[in-house]
Amino acid sequence: MTIDGVEGVYFSVWAPCAMRVSVVGNFNLWDGRRHQMRRLGEGEAGIFELFIPGLAEGEIYKYEIKTREGLPVLKADPYGNYAEMRPNNASVVWDIHKYQWNDKDWLEQRARTESLDKPCNIYEVHLGSWMRREAVKNESGEPIDGSEFYNYREIAVKLAEYVKNMGYTMWS
Repeated sequence: MTIDGVEGVYFSVWAPCAMRVSVVGNFNLWDGRRHQMRRLGEGEAGIFELFIPGLAEGEIYKYEIKTREGLPVLKADPYGNYAEMRPNNASVVWDIHKYQWNDKDWLEQRARTESLDKPCNIYEVHLGSWMRREAVKNESGEPIDGSEFYNYREIAVKLAEYVKNMGYTMWS
């Protein structure tokens, strides 16, 4: 976002039990003292925010949360739009406005349909255990950690086909 002509990234996170929350990444040497977030409001609301000027798309980051016990823990952004691939798990600064939606026809059909009068059949899924491929192996024949997982683009097609074929109307 741009604030007063300055481009950067706005961070906001809910951490009600935190003593302090900071944004950390390569840009500040993963030092939680450098970009401490501001607590919004009084009491136990636990919402923290911070605008960091000049942060570029592709930067990796996490939240460093200082617990009531005084221990710092690193957490990925629960509302992040992009993340590193396993085994790494940092969030990635990303411009979501670059995505070109192509679901106009579906949105129009949805608007014409009274879905509250129709039955719903929900398929709840954990992607990490739903379907895996055979692991890639190194020269010694040992599986390479993380290679057995599909990425989101790969598994989305398979899951959509499965859910449709099984007659589910939605999944979570």
